[in-house]
Amino acid sequence: MAQYAKLSDVPGILSVQSECLLQKKRTISKARLESSGFIVYPVSKKDLARCIRGRKNHVVLVAKEKGKVAGYALSYDLPSYDKEWISKIEVPARMRAFFRKRRILFWRHIARRGGSGGKGAELAKKMLSIASSRGYAAIVGEILLKPYNNKRSERFTSFYGFARVGKIRHGKYLWRIWMKKL
Repeated sequence: MAQYAKLSDVPGILSVQSECLLQKKRTISKARLESSGFIVYPVSKKDLARCIRGRKNHVVLVAKEKGKVAGYALSYDLPSYDKEWISKIEVPARMRAFFRKRRILFWRHIARRGGSGGKGAELAKKMLSIASSRGYAAIVGEILLKPYNNKRSERFTSFYGFARVGKIRHGKYLWRIWMKKL
């Protein structure tokens, strides 16, 4: 069952994160990489601990197997994540206005260990429930489109009712923005 993370969960979260990092998976074929899911930017130990302590503007969840972290999800209140994000995104004007006027939760990571089937679903359901209960109008996230298309993450978010709403570029990476209204 997914639950709020504690500071004692940080090493387990970092271990799952490490297993899922793109730079660790680059040795596999592009097709396999795109179908396996991955994380591009890691979260530091310090930032993770800050997020766990700052529950007002952050949601950090873990799912465990046999008492050990098997997966995690990390989200931020959008203004606390990046105040400039809205000005950087490529979306229709009405969508930009929606993001500016409403309370939005930015879903940064959801990851699980290989072989931990069902943990992603537990985390997604709990995150959606928390976002709704806290009064968020929507959840948004970025999924890498180029140079590698994170197809597994696209299928996962689509299954939970997220839709493509725009794009954003961070350096050499092009990301698709996904959103679910609550």
